[in-house]
Amino acid sequence: MSSQAPPAQGKPAFDAPLELHYSWFQTLWMTALWAYFAGAIIYWAVIGLVSGHVVIAIAGVGGLLVFGPLLLTFVGPLWHAWTHKGPVVTLDARGVTDRRKKKAPFIPWPDVGQMWLGSGSTASWLCFEFRRPDRERADPPPNWLAGGLLKRVRFLSDWNVDLRPLACRKADVLRRAERLHKQELRQRVVRMNRHNQQGWSGSL
Repeated sequence: MSSQAPPAQGKPAFDAPLELHYSWFQTLWMTALWAYFAGAIIYWAVIGLVSGHVVIAIAGVGGLLVFGPLLLTFVGPLWHAWTHKGPVVTLDARGVTDRRKKKAPFIPWPDVGQMWLGSGSTASWLCFEFRRPDRERADPPPNWLAGGLLKRVRFLSDWNVDLRPLACRKADVLRRAERLHKQELRQRVVRMNRHNQQGWSGSL
């Protein structure tokens, strides 16, 4: 996906930063899908109100009250996809930045324990597990006892990046993240052992 910079003397090489942008196809598709369901809900609500039939009116208005708030949760992500300029997610020598997150948009590599792609409905999510529990930065599960269990069942983790609306190959992003993570670990080892030069070349 990109070429490596030549290694400096005594320092491990880092891959070039990987910047992920929104996919215009996915943005158009998700917007069209949202508009279809929003139109259908509004249509049946109006039909129910003007039909004069009690059952149809209850079904139409009930559908608006139930599914309307659900559709509203997608307005923010869609608006961000249409208005955001530049990369959405960046993986570099420092860590991972997801500019869609308000709570904790950045995690450094030293804080990452493991990473993987989700499974099933979350197969397009890149999942990061913290080395130490950190509820302040973790993606918030629902505030009930089964919230954390639900995340695990869906193969999500502490901090998750939704790759579905982005122009990328999921497996390639995971491989790049794993490489950058290992490269940062090597650099830390070199830095910690810099004072001990006896029998060590200063590089890995």
